[in-house]
Amino acid sequence: MPENLKWNTHADPKKTYLAAVSGGPDSMALLDQLVKRGYKVAAVHINYHIPDVSNLGENRTRKYCRLHKIRVHLCHVRHNGEGNFEAWARDFRYAYFKKLAEKYHYAGIFMGHQEDDLIETYFMQKEKGSAFSYWGIREEGKVRGLLVYRPLLDNTKKELLDYVIEQKIPYYLDYTNDTRIHRRNEIRQDTVKTMTKEERAKIREEICAQNRELSKKIEELRRCAECLDPFDPKAYGTTDPNVRTGMIRQYLIDEGIEEAYHFSDARLTEIDRQLSLGTNRRILLSKTAIWDLDYGKLCLHEPAVPYEITRKNRHAAENPYFFTSSEGESVEGVYLTKGDFPVKIRSPKEGDEIRLRYGTKKLSRFFIDRKIPRYARETWPVLENKDGKIVLVPGIGCDVDHYKLPYNWYLRRKSGKNLTNP
Repeated sequence: MPENLKWNTHADPKKTYLAAVSGGPDSMALLDQLVKRGYKVAAVHINYHIPDVSNLGENRTRKYCRLHKIRVHLCHVRHNGEGNFEAWARDFRYAYFKKLAEKYHYAGIFMGHQEDDLIETYFMQKEKGSAFSYWGIREEGKVRGLLVYRPLLDNTKKELLDYVIEQKIPYYLDYTNDTRIHRRNEIRQDTVKTMTKEERAKIREEICAQNRELSKKIEELRRCAECLDPFDPKAYGTTDPNVRTGMIRQYLIDEGIEEAYHFSDARLTEIDRQLSLGTNRRILLSKTAIWDLDYGKLCLHEPAVPYEITRKNRHAAENPYFFTSSEGESVEGVYLTKGDFPVKIRSPKEGDEIRLRYGTKKLSRFFIDRKIPRYARETWPVLENKDGKIVLVPGIGCDVDHYKLPYNWYLRRKSGKNLTNP
């Protein structure tokens, strides 16, 4: 029964979620609890094709889900052997989870972490001498923007194993957990596995105390980071350099840049140096994140993706950077005739210009005059007709040959996530 296990979560049972299921006792206990507590879930299983274990996990997952009529998302993937497998696998699965959540509109994902995992993580953090946002494992949080729920953290690994055996739930035991191939496994075998109930309780109290102190430090860093949004060069320059690197990390973490957890002191110092220069800068944070300093403003965004969309008529068009409409501002409108189609809506190119009633205007000049940030320049929509002639640039207006009121189409620019609006 559900009351056999401790359960802590604020997840709304009316919404639909993913459940990460490996086929091991922890995740199978989690899935069974979700079913018995009435949650609407779909299971997700990733088969890494590890010899002797991967197919067992998939089979156990399939068997339970088939019995309870649960949808299963299966993913088969193999590590190429380069780099750390655990780090690669973590990055891969969370990226996959987020992709599924966005595609099928899942409200978040449930994970089967338990008390042993929490304590192991804490000991590993202590060995490294740091935790940038939390000691141990959070019951609830976000990873890559995806809500993650871990309702079983107050249960031990043994309690979850006993539960699936008692409830006759299919599961498998991953023999690699009993090897010493990873530091976490050594901590599990040498320390956590032999801890008494009293020792566990004492460590949990220690973790809580550590998190209270860390929370105070984080709040102070967040207070200092107010000079980053909006960017205040004077306040930034007068802040202690040692504090600046900490607040940069915390600000980026709060903005969802998870790579910031792993930034070295040298990396943070270099970012600080770039910001301290105060001139226009582009800082590459990761493959998916860029920090621009343009005209005294900081803009945190994903890399721009060049685009080109063709329309044979005035039917709606949209992408992350623009949308078309039947209404808008005068500088967003154009009058199109049948002879203009098919038209293209694309990102800007070097040398783009538009002929206006008062002369020709280069896009580069428009961007400079309006102090448009670099990211916005790279994604600003441009409309050209079938002859390759630019007939509209939102913000500038339409060309002289397409100025006829009332306009019959409008091209409107979107402001992107974390984008400073020009």
